[in-house]
Amino acid sequence: MAKLSLISIYGFRGIRNELQINLMPHKKPLNLVLTGDNGQGKSSLVDAIEWFFLDTVTHLRKEGCKENAYRHFRLPDEE
Repeated sequence: MAKLSLISIYGFRGIRNELQINLMPHKKPLNLVLTGDNGQGKSSLVDAIEWFFLDTVTHLRKEGCKENAYRHFRLPDEE
């Protein structure tokens, strides 16, 4: 089973700027709970982890979205 120690996301769906989460800040696994208002990036974080492991985001694929839907809409073309 794969274990994540650091999550670093940039330009993925609702996460435009770099987001880093250290899941092992004191060499012990961290329990992570996501809370926040709508549109704050909770689903984008979970989608990014799913994409990393499965190379797809299931609920987006079922809706007929292509991989360009994974990209933040304000990200410059060269990034």
